[in-house]
Amino acid sequence: MAIFNRNLRKYITIAILGLSPMPLFSQPGITAEIIVPTIALNGTGKALSTPDMAMLSLGVLRQAKTANEAMNKNNTAMAGILAALKNAGIAEEDLRTSNFSIRPQYKRYKKTSSNRQRLPEIIGYTVSNQMSVKINDLNKLGEIIDMTVKLGVNTGGNIQFLNKNPAPFISKARQKAMENAITKAKTLTSAAGAKLGKILTITENSFIPRPYRAQEQQSRGVASMRAAVPIASGQNVYSVTVQVSWEIQQ
Repeated sequence: MAIFNRNLRKYITIAILGLSPMPLFSQPGITAEIIVPTIALNGTGKALSTPDMAMLSLGVLRQAKTANEAMNKNNTAMAGILAALKNAGIAEEDLRTSNFSIRPQYKRYKKTSSNRQRLPEIIGYTVSNQMSVKINDLNKLGEIIDMTVKLGVNTGGNIQFLNKNPAPFISKARQKAMENAITKAKTLTSAAGAKLGKILTITENSFIPRPYRAQEQQSRGVASMRAAVPIASGQNVYSVTVQVSWEIQQ
């Protein structure tokens, strides 16, 4: 009987040990997940620059009863304007046609008493030729606008003040944005009794200056175009935003 009890206890002990689970970390292929505390912030930076060039939009619009007549009028005016711009020192590569169109003009009729609708009738044509002019000497801008208006420019007049080399200003804004993000991150972690660890990610969004439209001249005529002289260029603002994430050391 004693022998049987000893064997029974032996079998029970072996069974219990066999049912005991193995530690999770000792099983092959399974690792414990380590959660690293992080912080992510945005930083912004801006840099101002004085424009040193301009893009000027000029256009010639002519109307006539036939498309051929309207085109001839437009071509004659545009040829004189191009010649004058070249004589003023504008290089060939700085002149570019941006839009050309021929559109019919319609006379529309009201419905008659019998509720019949008469079809529109073509009574003429409009030819429009728009071009972009790159002006590297801003001191000539007012003079060029005045000259081209006298030669027949009657649409356009939009001006974009730009920089020939914006890279240094973007770089300065980028540096300020990163400094801004670091300053905010240090302030927050210090207040929480922690420190910044290594940088995990950096992403960036850059914003170039929006075109400044000095005056919208479409359909306002020669008088309003000439009123745009002289023109102040102001300053361009280059803006950069960065998103940065760090590990937190506690």
